[in-house]
Amino acid sequence: YGVEVFNNNQSTGIIFKVQLKGTEELKILKDGKRFSYSFAVSNVKYYLEEVQIPIFVIIDENIGLKGACFAAMKKIRGL
Repeated sequence: YGVEVFNNNQSTGIIFKVQLKGTEELKILKDGKRFSYSFAVSNVKYYLEEVQIPIFVIIDENIGLKGACFAAMKKIRGL
């Protein structure tokens, strides 16, 4: 989804994308505060190399949104 932020019916120039990813079971890490979710390499490569604006990826465990956001911006290196 594409999102554009407005203030008093005026565009702020802030634009970003939201990608919703679903999963049957979210893998919670041992500390209970973080989770692990696998992305296809082709998707991450697309996010990093082709998309010109920030992307927020929301993970839905198919029982309502209880995931978290992962922000990927163009030119981020060192995955």
